[in-house]
Amino acid sequence: MKREWFSQHPPAGAVLLAADIGGTNTNIALFERQGGRLAMLAHWEFASRELANLEEALSQVIEDIQETLGTGIHIHGLCASGAGPVEENVCHLTNLPWIIDGEAIHRDLGVKTVVINDFSAICYGVPILERQAEEKLVPIPHTDGRIPPRRGVVRAVIGAGTGLGVGFLVEDRGEFHAYPSEGGHIDFPADDEDGDALRRYLASRYAPTPDAEAVVSGQGIANLFAFLVETGRIEQDETTRTILSHPPEDRPPLIARHRGSHEGCRRTMELFARLYGHVAAAFALTFLPTAGLYLAGGIAAKNIPLFLESSAFMEAFEANCRPNIRAVLSRIPVYIITDYSISLYGAAYAAGILIHD
Repeated sequence: MKREWFSQHPPAGAVLLAADIGGTNTNIALFERQGGRLAMLAHWEFASRELANLEEALSQVIEDIQETLGTGIHIHGLCASGAGPVEENVCHLTNLPWIIDGEAIHRDLGVKTVVINDFSAICYGVPILERQAEEKLVPIPHTDGRIPPRRGVVRAVIGAGTGLGVGFLVEDRGEFHAYPSEGGHIDFPADDEDGDALRRYLASRYAPTPDAEAVVSGQGIANLFAFLVETGRIEQDETTRTILSHPPEDRPPLIARHRGSHEGCRRTMELFARLYGHVAAAFALTFLPTAGLYLAGGIAAKNIPLFLESSAFMEAFEANCRPNIRAVLSRIPVYIITDYSISLYGAAYAAGILIHD
């Protein structure tokens, strides 16, 4: 376990716990809510595979809180977010053999708990970054160089990482309501002959109906690279052979790292950005997020030049056969989220509004 305390003074506002459960790490943070702002007081990081369940980590965290702030500290509530569908305050995680049961945590640890989808947590975190850390939101200019103003009440989040997550957020009289989605599994976005060939390639190897996640994700980058190599669209050389010698899950960062020096890697990442743009446009037209479409996940945050120096993403985002729809897309502001703690801030916000004494 890694831990870091940012403040050990007795909190004056409501005290909240937030947990973000991932396949690799489980992050838990203690927050104070005061005057509409959230301040992180402490942070703990656990290796998920070394834990039997979330309760094991929470027990250690609560013990640390009581030792540091005193046994009289009252935790208003806990929000736990995880990748997986949530029903009746229970989440069956897709990347860990865990079940997060809010009522069981409340019963065992005495802390009221609400469980939400991981992308709902990210959605809840977006307005906090807008208010408290605007510099963590990197705008992607449209093809004419403009950055449209944020307006309206709908925000959407799409995030390519291990998989492809989607969620949206609606503002209602100053409060925010986040909603999950399984949008990462919409149909594969083929729009030309190469796209059709890619669809056939994926269908022959993985599934008869490949989804967007098969190309817009870390796994997707590996799939795109293999497709371009195996179909002769990029030449095999020492770099391609080295990349292909690694397991598929280890290839995406290698491909991204060589984007500036290797033509095949450059083409792979450009194709990824173009497909990402098509998928983002589909959700932009579905949700009409005039208050902002936000790209979450490590791929965008670690490859910002791919989105700012290349036009592949935005040209694909704005592409549409109807001029009036192109105009709609051109008015939607698009941002890259660079703050990896957004899920914790969002979960803390959710704990504050969804849990009542």
